[in-house]
Amino acid sequence: MNIPLSFFSLKFSFSFDINGNDDKPFCDFIKIFKLKIDKENRNISLIREQKYSKELKNKLNIFGDKYIEQIPQLYQLVQIFQLLDENELFYIFSKSEFDTFDTATILNLTKELGLANNKCFEEMPKEIEIITNNYNALFFGFNEDKKIKIGKGLKENRICRFCGKKYGETTFNSEAHAISEALGNKKIILNDECDECNKFFDKNIENDFIVFNDFFRAFYGIENKKHKIPNIKNNKFDLLNKGNNKIFISVKDNFDGNNLHLNFGKGKPQNLYKALCKFVISVIDEKYLSNLQETIQWIMGKREVKKLPKVIENFNPYNIVKEPNIVVFIRKNNNDLPFMFSTLFFATIAYTFIIPFSNKDKLDYTIEDNYSKFLKLHSFSENNDTKFRDFSSNEEQEFNININFEPRKID
Repeated sequence: MNIPLSFFSLKFSFSFDINGNDDKPFCDFIKIFKLKIDKENRNISLIREQKYSKELKNKLNIFGDKYIEQIPQLYQLVQIFQLLDENELFYIFSKSEFDTFDTATILNLTKELGLANNKCFEEMPKEIEIITNNYNALFFGFNEDKKIKIGKGLKENRICRFCGKKYGETTFNSEAHAISEALGNKKIILNDECDECNKFFDKNIENDFIVFNDFFRAFYGIENKKHKIPNIKNNKFDLLNKGNNKIFISVKDNFDGNNLHLNFGKGKPQNLYKALCKFVISVIDEKYLSNLQETIQWIMGKREVKKLPKVIENFNPYNIVKEPNIVVFIRKNNNDLPFMFSTLFFATIAYTFIIPFSNKDKLDYTIEDNYSKFLKLHSFSENNDTKFRDFSSNEEQEFNININFEPRKID
C-alpha cells in the first residue's frame, strides 16, 4: 500500500507516503483526524480543515511511537506539527487531490486560513489578494504521476524556443528536460528545444546551477540522471548519502570543530540566474515568448548585462521536494509590477526571481526603489532562512557552503 498525503498551513507544507503491506497504519492514522462519514453510501473521507488541538497532539504522539520504525517520516511530521499553536488551523488532503487544485483555490485557501486564524500573519491575506488581483499563476511539476510534455508533439512541427531554428535546420533527437534532470526532474519535458541548444545549456549554464546546489542534491538524496543519489568527493571532503537518512561527511581540512567550510567547485553567478530563467521559458506557453526575446538573447550569451534583480532564496527544512516544481506568475494588467516572476522549489530551497528584460516591463528592477514594489508582493525579510542573492557577476567564483555545528544539549 502507498498512500500519498499532504499537509498545508501558513507555517508549513509537508508531504509523505504511508507505505506498508497492510492497511492498518493508514487506518490508524486516519482515525487521528476529523472524518466525514456518509452512512448511506458507506463512504468515509477526511475533512480538509483540521484544528491542532491537545487531543490531536496526543493521538499523533501515540501513533508516532507505534509506527516510527515502520514509517520513518513520522518523526519529522511530529516535529513539524509542533510549530503550530493550540487550535491553529491546517489542511490535510491526498497528494493527488492537491495536485488538481487550480491557482485560485490554493491562494484562496491560504487567504481563508489567514482570516480564520487570528494567530496567523495579519499581512498574509492582503499579500495574497495583491497577487491574485495582478497575476495569473501557472503550476508545473506538482503532479508526480505523469510526464508533462511541453511544445509540439511531431518533430516536423517543432521550432526551438531559444535559437529559433526549425526542424530540418536543426535536430530534435534528444529528450530535453525543461528543468535540469540532475535536479531530480524526470517529468517535465520540453519538445521545442533543439539538440544544439540542449548541449549549450548543459555545458555553459545549467552545470553551474547544479554545482551551486550540489550540497542539497547529495544531502537530501535528489536522484541524478542515472537515478542515483549523487555523492561528492574531492581533496577536502567527502559527502556520502547512503539512503534512509544515513549521511556521512568526511572532512580533510577546513574544520575547526564547530564550523565546516565546504567548497563545491566554481561557476559564474550570472549563469545561476540564466538557468532559472531558462527553466521558466521552457515551461510557459509559446504565446509569451515574443515578450521575452531579449531575455532569450541574454540567456544565449548574445547580450551582456552588468546588473540583475536580486534572487530571493528561502530555506524551508520542513518541505523537502524530491522532484523540482515551478510556479510562474504572469501579470494580467498594465501596471508597473514585473510582467513575469517565478518560484522554483528544489530540495528545501525556494528561489523567487523576476524574469528580466521583458518588453512588458515598465521599470528597471535592478533599482532598489523599483525592486521594493516587487517585494511588497511577498512577506520576505532577510534572516537566517531567507537571503537576497545578487547573481549579477559574470566572473567565475567559488561556490561554498558553511555548516555550523552546535553541541547537543542533553536534559
